[in-house]
Amino acid sequence: MRVPPNNRDGERGVILILTLFVVMITFALVTQLTIRTSVAHQTAKNSSTRVRMEYAAINAGQEILRTMADDMPAAAGEEGAMDALSGVDGGEGGTGGPPQEGDEGQEEEDDGSNSDSFEDEWARPARYTLGDIEVHAFVQDENSKLNLLTLFDPDEELRQEARDRFVRILDYLREDMDDDLDQQAANMILEDLVQWVEGDARDLQFPPPLRHSVTRFVDPAISATAPEGEESGFVADESGDEPQVEEIVEIFLPYSLEELMLLEHVDEELFYDQLRPNDEIAPGLESVFTVYSSLALDPPETESPETDVAGLTGVEGAAGATDGLGEGDGEGESQSALDSAEGGLDDLLEAGAGIGMKININTTHAAVLKGLMPRSEMPEFIVDSILRHRNEEDEEALAEQEGEDVDYDEVELRRSIYRNDQPTPHRYFRNMDDLTQVEGWEDRFDPESAEKFQTLIGVQSDVFSVYLWCRIQPKDWQQEHHYEEPPGAILRMKAVVWRRAGEDGAKFIFIEPWHEVPYSRWRIPDFQRDIPVYQEPLY
Repeated sequence: MRVPPNNRDGERGVILILTLFVVMITFALVTQLTIRTSVAHQTAKNSSTRVRMEYAAINAGQEILRTMADDMPAAAGEEGAMDALSGVDGGEGGTGGPPQEGDEGQEEEDDGSNSDSFEDEWARPARYTLGDIEVHAFVQDENSKLNLLTLFDPDEELRQEARDRFVRILDYLREDMDDDLDQQAANMILEDLVQWVEGDARDLQFPPPLRHSVTRFVDPAISATAPEGEESGFVADESGDEPQVEEIVEIFLPYSLEELMLLEHVDEELFYDQLRPNDEIAPGLESVFTVYSSLALDPPETESPETDVAGLTGVEGAAGATDGLGEGDGEGESQSALDSAEGGLDDLLEAGAGIGMKININTTHAAVLKGLMPRSEMPEFIVDSILRHRNEEDEEALAEQEGEDVDYDEVELRRSIYRNDQPTPHRYFRNMDDLTQVEGWEDRFDPESAEKFQTLIGVQSDVFSVYLWCRIQPKDWQQEHHYEEPPGAILRMKAVVWRRAGEDGAKFIFIEPWHEVPYSRWRIPDFQRDIPVYQEPLY
């Protein structure tokens, strides 16, 4: 008997293939679900970590502000502190000079309490631990930098002097480094900045920024030629019909220093500090320039003038007004407005203007110090002597430390925050008279040049940039270099604050609120190539 042929031989294995397809599809679906779940979990974890870091940064920031408040010149809340910060005792720039003969209540003027330096608590890099999050803090005073607003002073002579300083500082900024700037490159940056701010050739290439810093002032050179009887700020044309307004200069003052990166010849590598081999830091523009110093509060219920022949009109910001070049005046017609002021900061309105444009000689960078005056007027050995002076050990302070009783609880607290015991104290300038201690100041420095130099510097600071960076340090990670950072997520924050003396002590006005920044900051030593090899701190 013959078996009929099986016509389904060609369908053998179909079930197996279908099964494989089902398994593959199921595997793909499970894999996709697993990936999505893993990504969602990691995203939620990252968001949670960021929120924790932000709250840790807020807590650490409040602690830093408390430290800065405790270190305010003179006793917090006393009349002397308000006078010191408002410039009453220190003259125009509020430098806190030595007490004059016959003054009362100024015995503590020479003990350094009315000056700011690297010996103050706020200047020490701190570390705060909140759970598994470490928050590192760095504070730099803006009074240690050249204010770019001086580059646009209505006075032509002062304006040119400031621009010459700008070029010299850029020339010294990264001296002896591969990316050292010469005077030609510095002049190109200056030209870009002038075009960006003055705004007389604004087009699609230089669009006007939208902010409250639009300022107009009368050019004194043109105003001097104005016919008698003409309205202030205008010059009649030859026909005598309508006044010409060419003398009204419209400028767009920078609201923040980061606007420099909008210039053609300024990039992030030049603006921010850059780490180099052998633990060397190439300073950036943010280390030597500022737009935040010389602050003043506009009295309430008063209007700023449209034009100001004596100085630039105030630049309104979150904190009030940034006076371009002059000092604020809280007397006269504004007194009635001050009397009616109400609010948590109303007591600050009576404290006067800020310290001003004077540069803090205790904290300024070497490039700023070298660029303040040309070498023909200020020899370089004087600058080196100043830098060496503020890096010498203070023998008197060392003797005082040895005689103090040891508070072991305070020692442990300092170790946890600053990662070391009380540091070796160094000398600093308590007032302008301390300049006579600088080698060569009296016998090798021209008295006229020395007097000019002293008009540019001070010993106090009232505007500060506070940097915080938060991270979760990996286990078993060991730091091997001075500025090495561990791998992993990190949140860097910055704020600019103005320290003022109120009735109940120091208060802070935020010029720039907390915002994220891309790089960490460290204090740049005066003599970087002489720093010792890094050693892990013991605490």
